[in-house]
Amino acid sequence: MARYGIALISAIFLTVSLISATTWAFFGTSLRPLLANERQVRIFNVAMAVALVASLWPLVREMI
Repeated sequence: MARYGIALISAIFLTVSLISATTWAFFGTSLRPLLANERQVRIFNVAMAVALVASLWPLVREMI
């Protein structure tokens, strides 16, 4: 019986990871035309860095 549970969980993880990878690939392909020059890439990188720091802020706030 435990083998079926492991197989089910494995199938769920596989499905979710394939959907996630496909979404990221589509997102990257869609952004390519928008990031045509150095300035746009720099703005995008700064925006992503700010988003990353903002997402970590609640964790940092709890640790202080």
